[in-house]
Amino acid sequence: MSTPLGLYDLTQKVKGSADMNVENDAIMEIIDMFDPKIKSKIRTLDEHAGEDLKQELTFEITKALQRFDLTRAPSFIEYVEHKNCRITGRNIIEKANR
Repeated sequence: MSTPLGLYDLTQKVKGSADMNVENDAIMEIIDMFDPKIKSKIRTLDEHAGEDLKQELTFEITKALQRFDLTRAPSFIEYVEHKNCRITGRNIIEKANR
């Protein structure tokens, strides 16, 4: 049994693979890492708003991974905050409740 890859290693797979299947698998593994946090945020919403939130967060994680520059290598969170695309459930929940 192999050791699960960490966020940085999976990000390297996303950025370094010419094979779309490998890239997509790595993206899905990263999204799965965030899934418990996403689920904790959507529990407070109705089913429709919760599904919308999950889709939006998944999209934002995917976009951030595609923009991430491994050669400059700040932490993933530093990068997201620097680019003003901070992903927080609270901001999106507030938008959903308006």
